[in-house]
Amino acid sequence: MRDVTLDRALARRLEAPVGSAWVRLSGTRVDVRKGNTPVAQADIHIDASLAGLVDAIRDHPQILVSALIERERAIAIAEIREVVTAALIEPPLAARLGVAPGSAGLRLIRHYKDGSGKILEITDTIYPADRVSVAFQLKRSRIPGSSAQ
Repeated sequence: MRDVTLDRALARRLEAPVGSAWVRLSGTRVDVRKGNTPVAQADIHIDASLAGLVDAIRDHPQILVSALIERERAIAIAEIREVVTAALIEPPLAARLGVAPGSAGLRLIRHYKDGSGKILEITDTIYPADRVSVAFQLKRSRIPGSSAQ
């Protein structure tokens, strides 16, 4: 865990304001059902105003940080935005994840926003390509040309 002020490069990668203040919690996600096999590297950034939640986050690793924000601060997460990009896994991270350096991976960056659009949490997670899939399902609430709503 450490306090972070976003420089231009990190702000661009996270799509957040340059100079904004965050608390970063970093760690390797593991699959406990498979003998704690590493699954991904996650950097979780919470807005500096939420720094008081760090102990709760550490004490409850099985609870989503966004759920803790909602429960502990009574702030509803109104929007989640996810961007998925291809990534090559750098040597130090490759060793932690047990994959070959330069192997294919996916980077998922998620923004968790309140009702006013303020970003409360940003997750930056890198998965080896064979340990993640991304699926979307979209449903229309109204079919064009029909009178049903």
